[in-house]
Amino acid sequence: MKEFTSTVTITFDLNNLEAESKEDYIAKLKEQYQEHYNISIMTEEISDIKEYNLEATEWVKLIF
Repeated sequence: MKEFTSTVTITFDLNNLEAESKEDYIAKLKEQYQEHYNISIMTEEISDIKEYNLEATEWVKLIF
């Protein structure tokens, strides 16, 4: 019998959440993954965070 090890990489994209700050977003994201998937994620595993201004987005929705 042999023993094997490996690395499993799972990527979730489009983690849209409203938050007051980047730190608040990270906390909410960790909570969401724990509640929905029973997965504990570390801050180092979160990357490519982009911030958007919701006020401008909401204004555009009203025009169209």
